[in-house]
Amino acid sequence: MLPKNPLKDKPLLDNINIHSFVLGSLGHNYYLLGEVEKAVEYYEKALAIATETDNKQNKGLWLGNLGNA
Repeated sequence: MLPKNPLKDKPLLDNINIHSFVLGSLGHNYYLLGEVEKAVEYYEKALAIATETDNKQNKGLWLGNLGNA
């Protein structure tokens, strides 16, 4: 659905936590569309950033969404 990323998965936003939230939001939208595998892919990317930055709130959010997916 989205075009390939020419920047090879480098964050496009200055704030890495916002980047994580955008990825997770994309995952949620894919989940709502029934694209569970794609949703899991984006949730995992968002979770990796939340883990790296020790953002416990987002980490819990993405883990919960992964469980639902």
